[in-house]
Amino acid sequence: MVDKKPCSVCCDSCKKLHNFFMVKDRVWKEAKQEKDSMLCLVCLEKALGRDLAIMDFKKNVQCNEFIWFGYFLAKSE
Repeated sequence: MVDKKPCSVCCDSCKKLHNFFMVKDRVWKEAKQEKDSMLCLVCLEKALGRDLAIMDFKKNVQCNEFIWFGYFLAKSE
């Protein structure tokens, strides 16, 4: 049997279900989050006090493919 991880998680702040993503360690530290905590994009931006930038997200991580795909798609227009 293959152990499958859920594609969505609950945000520790708003308790709503959101898609999974990974930001760079420096961004997580900047937001003053525990290593194993989870936040949605909106709550992470609130914790940071700024908008997220594409360079805040880890590259070559499967869960971030939708973010990088959208970025490159928008850049090509």
